[in-house]
Amino acid sequence: MRHQSPKLVVHRTLRDKAAPLTSNGRVRQRKDMTTNLVKAGFIAAGLMNIGGVLLFSRAFTNTAINNADPVVMSNFGLLMIAVWGLAYLGAAAINANIKWLAGAFALEKLVYV
Repeated sequence: MRHQSPKLVVHRTLRDKAAPLTSNGRVRQRKDMTTNLVKAGFIAAGLMNIGGVLLFSRAFTNTAINNADPVVMSNFGLLMIAVWGLAYLGAAAINANIKWLAGAFALEKLVYV
């Protein structure tokens, strides 16, 4: 009868249970659907802010928007909305855990809108 060595048990956390192991026993890092969905959401938000401002303000030449709310929707206010769009696009490029950044963006939108 052949002697079998005991199998090595690799400790995995609950978060890692679904993640496949590499040949050396480490948890393989992978992008899941949630990460891709958050990235796509940031890209969509950035494009909406920048594209929406440029479209509806007719590239900052439409005075009807300025007259409707001269404080918030002045040309400077519209420019700052486009800058927030750049911030969203920048956040989409981050590959780390950005749940607090996403929360800050959501809070800002709740206050501003």
